[in-house]
Amino acid sequence: MDQGVFSFYNQAADDGPGQTVRWVLEDAFWSTFWNKLPSELTREKLQEPLRVAVDVGIINRYFNLTRLDNIDSRSLSYAHAILLRD
Repeated sequence: MDQGVFSFYNQAADDGPGQTVRWVLEDAFWSTFWNKLPSELTREKLQEPLRVAVDVGIINRYFNLTRLDNIDSRSLSYAHAILLRD
C-alpha cells in the first residue's frame, strides 16, 4: 500500500504496451495453474469456486473475525483494494 492506495504492481511492464507488472505476474500464474490441472478438472468447473475460495482467504487474512468491532482501517483498506481488484 502506497499513500493509501494498494498498487498491486501497477507500474508498466516491459512485455508490451498497456500491460502492468501485476497483469504479467497474474497471467503467468493462472496460465501455469490451468495448464497443470488434470484433464477432468476444467476451468469451467473450477473458476467460480476458486474465486470464492480466494476471496474467503483474503477476508480471513485481513479481518480478525473474533474482533469485528475493532477492525483497523489499514486491514479494511487492504481487503477492500484486493477484493475490488477487477
